[in-house]
Amino acid sequence: MNKYKTILLDIDDTILNFQSNEQQALTRVFRDYAIPYQKETVTLYHQINRSLWAAYEKGEIDRQVIFNERYQRFFHELGIEANGKEADERYRNYLNDGHEKLPYARELLTFLKKSGFQIFAATNGVKDTQYRRLTDAHLLQYFDKLYISEEVGFQKPDIRFFDAIFIENQLNHDEVLMVGDSLSSDIKGGKDYGIDTVWLNWKNQTNTQGISPTYTLKDLQALEKLLKG
Repeated sequence: MNKYKTILLDIDDTILNFQSNEQQALTRVFRDYAIPYQKETVTLYHQINRSLWAAYEKGEIDRQVIFNERYQRFFHELGIEANGKEADERYRNYLNDGHEKLPYARELLTFLKKSGFQIFAATNGVKDTQYRRLTDAHLLQYFDKLYISEEVGFQKPDIRFFDAIFIENQLNHDEVLMVGDSLSSDIKGGKDYGIDTVWLNWKNQTNTQGISPTYTLKDLQALEKLLKG
């Protein structure tokens, strides 16, 4: 009999294809500001964005700093005179339109629901964005509740993020499984909190961070097989 009763699911690049959504949103922002959508400019944006998110995950900056600074720094590096905060608002509005699912996402959620698992979203993100994207993808109804860092007040891997879920629902650590694509937030957060973790490595990345998940799986269908086992 499966020991897990509750599944904590990351959203971006675990259930929804954030990589694809991001590309579409970036393409539209670049077009708005006449920026060539090419390898060099895209790489520069990602470097700036990743560095800010990494600082946020470490608790070094507030989430709002990301939204205020990433496009401002990007424009500065390109020598563009433009309002970075306004560009970021455009980007997030465009991102709201994206709700492409990862392969087997609906089938997995259907299986979890029919099998009686508690399903909680556990995501670092913006409340309005995550609710809209899950609603537009027709997946919101599968979740018992969404725990979003903006609402919780803390972000993965901070153990206080997990406290909010465990205390409210009186969960047993041995019966909870954290599933996500990020070693630094999903897997580290779950390990630090003492729960089992699944690293969904659908992008076939090399684990260079020294963070060991309980399981490493390549897709959501493999997760269903694991939970059936």
